[in-house]
Amino acid sequence: MLIDPDSHLRAPQSAAPLRLESDFDDDNGFVKDPVAFFLSDFDPDFWSEEEKITFEKRYLLFPKQFGKIAAALPDKTPSQCVRYYYLTKK
Repeated sequence: MLIDPDSHLRAPQSAAPLRLESDFDDDNGFVKDPVAFFLSDFDPDFWSEEEKITFEKRYLLFPKQFGKIAAALPDKTPSQCVRYYYLTKK
């Protein structure tokens, strides 16, 4: 029995049909209620006096470790702490 050594190089007789539709549903950045989102009174960049004092105390304990500093501030993220640090740095 002879086997063609080039048989794996030949194209298949039938190709799978192309799939033109997509099942990916991108909802990245979706806001359910944009009016409430953009017109809310909450300002994430507002720092109360208590938050400022807590930030300063935690900064003295953990210099530039903004994750540890933010852990003591329930409404602040590490990136907000970084921003506050550079805005108030003297």
